Amino acid sequence: MTAEAETREKPSTDPSAFSKRDSLYLKGWAILLMLMHHLFSEDCLFLGLRPLAPALCGTAGRYGQLCVGLFLFASGIGMFHSGITLTKNLRRAGSLYLKLWGCMLLVCIPVMLLTGNFTFDAWEFFKNLIAVGTSYNTAWWFVFLYAKLMVVSWMISRLIRTGGPQRHLFILLLFAAVSVVLYALTGLTAGLVNFCAAQLYETFVYAVTFLIGFFAAEYRLCGRLLDRARKLPVWASLCAAAGCFAVSIGVYLLLRSFIDMLFIEWLAVPPFVCGVIFVRGTHGDTVTAKGMIWFGRTSVWFWLLHMTVIDCLPGVLFLTRYPVPTLLWLIVLLIPVVLLMDLLYSLPKRIGRKKQRTDTAASS
Repeated sequence: MTAEAETREKPSTDPSAFSKRDSLYLKGWAILLMLMHHLFSEDCLFLGLRPLAPALCGTAGRYGQLCVGLFLFASGIGMFHSGITLTKNLRRAGSLYLKLWGCMLLVCIPVMLLTGNFTFDAWEFFKNLIAVGTSYNTAWWFVFLYAKLMVVSWMISRLIRTGGPQRHLFILLLFAAVSVVLYALTGLTAGLVNFCAAQLYETFVYAVTFLIGFFAAEYRLCGRLLDRARKLPVWASLCAAAGCFAVSIGVYLLLRSFIDMLFIEWLAVPPFVCGVIFVRGTHGDTVTAKGMIWFGRTSVWFWLLHMTVIDCLPGVLFLTRYPVPTLLWLIVLLIPVVLLMDLLYSLPKRIGRKKQRTDTAASS
């Protein structure tokens, strides 16, 4: 065995294994796409970024929109393994709202006050608090979508708990067809009907991406592909990853001018996931892999906080005026705040565990 092969992660004895760490690794890629999407957008280019290739930078920023579909794909995998019940889903949504309120009260509003970007309005504060308004942070729109998907995913689980591949494929195609119908209604209606159709369309179209991830976990597609990737030479895995990424980017570039971005995610996310899995197969617990897994574990904090830095601190963020150094600088600025928020959120659990250990030791 070569030294190169010895440094790589050993193939799993279970060919269908796709661990929680693998899922977090996938979310780590999603968070990088999200930062790229918001940082390389047209607004940030206007603020002062001077890329060497403006068209390429703008395309990369728009391609980063796949981060939402990638998060939902990973959520589908995670919920398959952890189980979908109404109680669990309400707990998941409640946990996300607590994190939102913590970020809003401890970080976002104070920073907005210090930079002169905040004017208190009771109605706007309430809308942002329940995540139906995004005037404080435009990235928070996903919170309300996530809450809707928690309800929808529970209803879906009641439909797919029995039956085989044919039934599951039928449900997937049914949701896709309903999404197309709702998309058509958004262009033909107005007023309250248009609003309801738009909300349902957004929920159904993202539910399809969630279902693709859920079924990929149920039929062990990601685990089997990862096991094969680990058995390939590094060069072959990287070539396969490059091919998958090229397919995903090609689908995005070819179809973006013709159909809605949300439909593109159905076709562009799966090959991107395959590319990430091939990259994952080239290494085990290296520093890079651990870094991506950490990004995945703290992805919620990065998502909730990054737009505050971009919107309120452009003078601090845009120092180099070039995209890649600015992206790295944004990550550096966010890491201390992310660590602090993660510590504060986990503090009650840590205190509870410590008290439990103390009580157990006292009783013994």
